[in-house]
Amino acid sequence: MFRDLVQVDERGVATRQRAALATIAVSSAAGDLIDRFVDARLLVREPGEDGRPVLEVAHEALFRTWPRLKQWIQDTADDHRLRRQITHLAAYWHGHDRKDEHRWPDQRVVEVLAMREHLKLESKDFTAVERDFLGPLDREPMRAALDDPATTHEQRTIIGVRLSLLGDPRPGVGLRADGLPDIEWCKVPGGTVTLEKDAGAFTVKSFQIAKYPVTYRQYRAFLDAEDGYHSPAWWQGLWVDQPPERPGRQFQRYDNHPAENLAWLEAVAFCRWLSAKLGYEVRLPTEWEWQQAATGGDPANEYPWKGGWDGQRANTYESELSPSTAVGMYPQGESPVGALDMSGNVWEWCLNEYDRPGKVIPVGDARRVVRGGAGLLPGLTRRRLPQTSRPSTATTTSVFGWRGRPHLRH
Repeated sequence: MFRDLVQVDERGVATRQRAALATIAVSSAAGDLIDRFVDARLLVREPGEDGRPVLEVAHEALFRTWPRLKQWIQDTADDHRLRRQITHLAAYWHGHDRKDEHRWPDQRVVEVLAMREHLKLESKDFTAVERDFLGPLDREPMRAALDDPATTHEQRTIIGVRLSLLGDPRPGVGLRADGLPDIEWCKVPGGTVTLEKDAGAFTVKSFQIAKYPVTYRQYRAFLDAEDGYHSPAWWQGLWVDQPPERPGRQFQRYDNHPAENLAWLEAVAFCRWLSAKLGYEVRLPTEWEWQQAATGGDPANEYPWKGGWDGQRANTYESELSPSTAVGMYPQGESPVGALDMSGNVWEWCLNEYDRPGKVIPVGDARRVVRGGAGLLPGLTRRRLPQTSRPSTATTTSVFGWRGRPHLRH
């Protein structure tokens, strides 16, 4: 009841404020309690400027002399100040054409959720302007918004960051209870894939592919492990026998975003490490396996989805976002086998060489194939599946993301 009758200034001093009676007397129990406080002359109930009844504390001495109320104000002082800030900043944002530079920063969403919990606030307790200013706060509505084709690229970017900050609950994007990457696998049927530019035809046996690109949190498990990135064991027989002094810089440092800026050698070393931990082989896909997963085995598919190009199904240059988004922000772009982000977001490493596509031995400094059609900073590019099977930009050190794959998982 007192939540809306108290405001706390920047110095921590509590003062009374008026509130509409209808916002406080939300139940018969609340109404009865208000009546008793009014009868005791601790609260004042009177008509407001618009004629509707308002409520306020009779005297601010109550804040100092009632121990329980005094302690509650002390415990929630920061929450009251934050609530007051939101009101003022939302009004400023709205009055300045709702420009992004004046929007509530994503990194402070955790503070807002804590404040909302401490003060027992619900969504309806914020004005429409305040709700727009704060952006999405709850996981389930955010996940539901991803399934709505009308959700904009910008909204998907915000949702991805906020899910990361709040703890992304989706299987396949984080870690298992034992600290290893939690990979969700999709079954891919066997078949025959013909690559363009006379690169040859290849038989694909049934295998499984990760639903999402490997995330930064999953790759960081490899970086942080004592027997991980800096262990020479995972680099033996590669172009180098020792790990680089430091890994490539992650541009989007959110747990649920794809691992970025990885050399091909780093991707292979990660797969070796994860294979040893899981007890079965995990490796990069060959490009014909990648294409089989993207098309679902139907060579008529130009994109992971049926029909022509749809810029709302992927993060490409048309989205005008530039950076990568969290994995799985475009469920409408799902491939026939259930894999996401196979078009747009980041380029993905493949196992085989570019100039000799049939060679998959992970030795030497030969150029390797990338697929997926996005990821070179600062912009992203749109690609059709068959027309990107032989991208000329494949090297071992470029700024590309990647996706881990299992081979004939038992």
